[in-house]
Amino acid sequence: MKRIETLKWAASLKKLRRIIGTTQPEFAELIGVSTGLIKYVETGRRNVTRKLGAKIQMATGAIIGESKVTAKGFRPYEPLEGSAVISVWTRKGGVPFTLAKFQEHRATCQPERIDDLVKTLAMLFKAASRVKTGKLHGLRWSFMEWAQESIDRFKLPVQGMKKPAR
Repeated sequence: MKRIETLKWAASLKKLRRIIGTTQPEFAELIGVSTGLIKYVETGRRNVTRKLGAKIQMATGAIIGESKVTAKGFRPYEPLEGSAVISVWTRKGGVPFTLAKFQEHRATCQPERIDDLVKTLAMLFKAASRVKTGKLHGLRWSFMEWAQESIDRFKLPVQGMKKPAR
């Protein structure tokens, strides 16, 4: 049963990449993971985790899996029926994902939308500076480390940022 599920994930991911027209390395860079992980999923050696599914949905707008909520919490993250790739759920079921839906999703991710992220970071740093146990320095370090990893992972052309000392 487990092997069948991994093959369904492989079919879903391949279908999604075909729709948006990316290679494995391009897709990996788009969602911020290694090319190796994409290859492992597409060859049936790895499943898509809930975290990877969320990254895919955030970057592309496509839904390739679901995790039902029960009284005991989330059930396992599973591929959609028939290795479907959808853009949204409706009462009639999933709306098929298309290149136009991908382009529409990407168009909504414009630079002016980063204001919310800037506000969130400012709130985090202000909260950490108000705590008397010195959490600001740890948070600053963690943020700088994350920022450098993100620059490397997404191959961003950022100038003038100091790398955190290791």
